[in-house]
Amino acid sequence: MSVPFTWLYKFHTININSLSALSNKKVWFSSISSLNDPFEGCFSATRPETNDDFKSVYKPFAKILLKQNARKTDTGELLNENNAIEYVESLHESDPEKFKEFVEDLLQDYEDGYREEFLKIATYCLSSDIPGYETSQVANSLMWSHYADGLNGFCIKFNGKQLYKSIKELNREKSIDYAYVRYEQKMHKVDFLDFFGRDTKGFAGALHTKHDSWGYECEIRFLTNQPGYVRFSPESIDAIYIGDRMPVEQQKLLVDVIHKNFPNAKIHGVRFHKSSFSIEIGNWINDETI
Repeated sequence: MSVPFTWLYKFHTININSLSALSNKKVWFSSISSLNDPFEGCFSATRPETNDDFKSVYKPFAKILLKQNARKTDTGELLNENNAIEYVESLHESDPEKFKEFVEDLLQDYEDGYREEFLKIATYCLSSDIPGYETSQVANSLMWSHYADGLNGFCIKFNGKQLYKSIKELNREKSIDYAYVRYEQKMHKVDFLDFFGRDTKGFAGALHTKHDSWGYECEIRFLTNQPGYVRFSPESIDAIYIGDRMPVEQQKLLVDVIHKNFPNAKIHGVRFHKSSFSIEIGNWINDETI
């Protein structure tokens, strides 16, 4: 499976971590909990309300009791596949309010557990070009402002297909996938029956749904099960863009890293346009650094 976009972009501040990762041909997968959007991984969950809703949980609830080797509270009889559903039905009918409270508590436990597990998942977040726009994400001033220290940082332009392929091939010990980020007005919703079924498909959307105010990022995510560095091939990098506000000494250091490790990568300078709210791309980094 290959990613659908030709070019992917990663904006960086310049520091020891970003330079070290680049020179070692690695990228950092961050835990979802460490990302800057406080709503990462959040979802809203429905709850059973009608009598039919509660009847729909009889079967999954019975399966849970069977796995726990539960017994009937009145007789002590061990539940089996023949009487478990009937027993759950009797609990509901004998005390509907108590049954409702028990189901709600169980759902809340499951919901909390899923949230905790989601926040442990690790991701490498990149931007793609916005469909229908002629300009590249490199010219997105918001990305430079929010993620590259206002042109004091740099941006890596990856060949998306090559990057994803190399990450999977060079890190076979990890399970790595990708997901589009969807931008919505409302939070991702999970049906209460998904909790009982322990079906993660119903929850997966929470990992890649963000409020549409983030839509300018046009984000795509690589996902794995734990944070850490992941290797990639140097051929994955097509170009590196350096903000013209980066101090000259840091520019020199970054260019040295690029020349040594990515000899085929193109180097461009980036600056704010002097008479409009736009970004210019060219050869504006200090001549001594090239």
